[in-house]
Amino acid sequence: MGGAALAVCLKTKDIKLKQLAGSSAFSALVGGVTEPAIYGINLKYKRPFYIACISIGLGGIIVGMAGGQYPALITISLVTLPTIAVLKGGMSMLIAAAIGFAGTFAGTYFFGFNDSMLDKK
Repeated sequence: MGGAALAVCLKTKDIKLKQLAGSSAFSALVGGVTEPAIYGINLKYKRPFYIACISIGLGGIIVGMAGGQYPALITISLVTLPTIAVLKGGMSMLIAAAIGFAGTFAGTYFFGFNDSMLDKK
């Protein structure tokens, strides 16, 4: 979700949306708090949300096939990466997170958002 918000932040020319998307991406990537990105950006424009779900789902398939296990609920963020790396299948989780982020960012940047989607008032 943070990757989609970051892509919107970098692509839009609207200053208010750039601020909202940038702060939403920051909270998702650094702290793992994805609600601002989900409700403030991704669901509002729909395509970023769909692209994020598909990319994150592909990452989940990779973790499942590699046998990765979460012993507790851990949100993936820059702060928790060292914790995830030591888990069983942790490297597959890190690879899946990278694929999910890269797929979400690239998909949203190239196909999921453009300024013509903004409400003109």
